[in-house]
Amino acid sequence: MRIKLVTVVILPLLSFALFAEDVVVTPESMFALGVNAGTKGVGLDGLFNLNDYFNLRLSYSQFNTDEDFDEDGISYSGDLDLDTSGLSVEYYPFAGDFRIAAGYYNNGSAIAAQAQPDSAGTVNVNGFDYDISGEFVRSDLDWDSGAPYIGMGWGNAFANGSGFSFAIDVGVLFTDEPTATLSASDGLFDQAAILGRDLNQDLSAEETELNNDLSEFDVYPVMQLSFTYSF
Repeated sequence: MRIKLVTVVILPLLSFALFAEDVVVTPESMFALGVNAGTKGVGLDGLFNLNDYFNLRLSYSQFNTDEDFDEDGISYSGDLDLDTSGLSVEYYPFAGDFRIAAGYYNNGSAIAAQAQPDSAGTVNVNGFDYDISGEFVRSDLDWDSGAPYIGMGWGNAFANGSGFSFAIDVGVLFTDEPTATLSASDGLFDQAAILGRDLNQDLSAEETELNNDLSEFDVYPVMQLSFTYSF
């Protein structure tokens, strides 16, 4: 999956760059501020020009939205919080607009979701139907905090001296797979005890299945537009 994502996201831009005519430029400013929007959310950028071939980019992006999804036969409704910040080095091999970027991001993204009952008001946990009327089963998904980044882009904030500029970037964050943790309300533990079930065991088995389903989601595609002003 990782190889497929890298191929789909990066190769089209690389092909465009190889056939595009690039103009060598000499930067006239050293610092730029910008805004970004894309698959990481919306945020701010700070850019520092080192020379004709290298820029440093400090970037922060955030986004929050409601998200519904189905995993291992359970429907969840929850809150997706994207939160990334990091530093990347941008290399302009032709001292023009085309760039290759590599960096490292802090990934604070997470999903907090609650299982939704079926038409009978139950949720199936490890093959057993629990009545969750007035109760809850909760799933919390978190990623590792560190995420290397590689990508390519078009646009150079320092190509034409001070002023506004536009850029596009595509790439991938190597996030590793998220880890899911399941929990339940105290009332469900009481219900399980009456029914002769071990809810901790059922939650643990369901958690294992959920994490197995999530094991393929170890990279995150990045597509981003940015507008900057160089001083």
